[in-house]
Amino acid sequence: KMGNMASLTPDPSVDATLYYFRGRGKADQIRWLLAASGISFSQRDVDTVGKFRFLASELAFGKVPMLQIDGREVVESQAILRYIARREKLAGKSDEEMVLADQIAEAVRDAVNPLLMAPFERKKSHEATGDKTAPAHVQKMKETFVKFATRFEKLLTSNDNSGYCVGTSRTYADILVAHCLTWYVEEVGRDVLDPYPALIDLQNAVISIPEVRRFIRSTLFHPIGDVGYANEVLDILGRGNPACK
Repeated sequence: KMGNMASLTPDPSVDATLYYFRGRGKADQIRWLLAASGISFSQRDVDTVGKFRFLASELAFGKVPMLQIDGREVVESQAILRYIARREKLAGKSDEEMVLADQIAEAVRDAVNPLLMAPFERKKSHEATGDKTAPAHVQKMKETFVKFATRFEKLLTSNDNSGYCVGTSRTYADILVAHCLTWYVEEVGRDVLDPYPALIDLQNAVISIPEVRRFIRSTLFHPIGDVGYANEVLDILGRGNPACK
């Protein structure tokens, strides 16, 4: 049924095995956090209807991404992020810090939503007008970025200029914010970051982590999704909801 995925045996050569479509989507935050944490991982591509249906029948909530780690099969993207954060002591040093880091993670999830939908909006635009750039969605992304970047910048500068979103050391919130910023820069241009010096510093700090730099140069780092990616995902889902968790 699944070809080389018939048995959901983790890749023994790495610490974690990720199952997802051949693109960024909801797995991209997970990839960044794995890389920043120094957790070695590989990906098994869910690139056919058969593979997706098999996974949907096997997993607790019938959704990808799924991460095999520490003998567990963890699903739901936010739960995966929190598991990694706790495992790597990136969740915060106190209850107060943990709550704030989790709130930031939820805010980033909202901020990322227009990025997740961009390939599908490009597909709609191309089919309607022949224009793959989806200008209306680009404008929506710019507006969403300003809304969240303003808040993230204020959060950083109000934290005693420590350079961190939470407390005095790196948490998973820093990684998620930096990932979100990087993706927005790719989608709408570098100049969107110009009014936010604290965010620029945070992004540079995270990208300078050696493991993150290696990840960005590897085949595990996917380009932003195009019309082809949107078509592939929708085909795999049977033209269902592209926002597959």
